[in-house]
Amino acid sequence: MASPVAELEAGLQAMSHLKPPGVSGSRISSITALCVGSVQSESVLIQKIYTHFKKTAGDHKLGVLYVVDSVTRKWLERAKSSGQDVDGSATDGTFAAGVHR
Repeated sequence: MASPVAELEAGLQAMSHLKPPGVSGSRISSITALCVGSVQSESVLIQKIYTHFKKTAGDHKLGVLYVVDSVTRKWLERAKSSGQDVDGSATDGTFAAGVHR
């Protein structure tokens, strides 16, 4: 089984080969579920998404933003339900830290 980071990279890379905006609802859901399930690696996941956004062609950037929106909303929802404060004092590897980054 591949690491969550490798799975995320593969999912993001596959978006580049689809027609613009390069994403579907099912792909957004699967990437979001992967990020929620691997929140302990949130700093690496965020960096991978950011790097992919920077190198993605202009006609596919919207798809990456859809992923960012979905992951952020889900992490924020989970942070609130867990009673985590979304601020600079959030512990690394938590939903709150992921949202704050």
